[in-house]
Amino acid sequence: MFLYLEAILFLLIQIYLQSARDLFVTPKENSINRKVNEITGIIQPTLCFDGEQYYAFMRSFSISNELKRVFVSKSADGINWGTPQITDIPNPNSSLDCVFYKNHFYLAMNPSTSERWPISLIKLDKDLNYIQMLDIEKDVIMPCFSKQLSYPSIIEHEGKLHVTFTNGRKRIQYNVINLE
Repeated sequence: MFLYLEAILFLLIQIYLQSARDLFVTPKENSINRKVNEITGIIQPTLCFDGEQYYAFMRSFSISNELKRVFVSKSADGINWGTPQITDIPNPNSSLDCVFYKNHFYLAMNPSTSERWPISLIKLDKDLNYIQMLDIEKDVIMPCFSKQLSYPSIIEHEGKLHVTFTNGRKRIQYNVINLE
């Protein structure tokens, strides 16, 4: 438990320092590092452990649609992290959460570059290849403060995924998805 908390703290500090440093560093042309450096920030890591290494999935608050994607960083020890890499998974600067179960990552998130709906479950293999997507909820309760399905949280227990999220910032919704 202590190593997990220490890894989260270290990652948050590293992301903050990387973002601050990138404000003063000229990005290299035509490289993935250029895209990472152009981001005004990647924030709110959610951590998963696949039994071999740690993964931090993060969102970007870039205004560029090209960079409205999930980013991922990997670590063998939970202390030393690689440079965050952009994925093909769209994300509209909204929170995401993940679990690892039976050789697959499951991300609860909004798979869009512009809207915070639907809330979906994205299944990835260990190489982070997209396998499938399931929309958990598409309908936002109306009238509402904000038309969005947001702030997902996900856990796995006995072969079932338990997902919570806010619906319209009015209520918390709970869904169970049986993986067996």
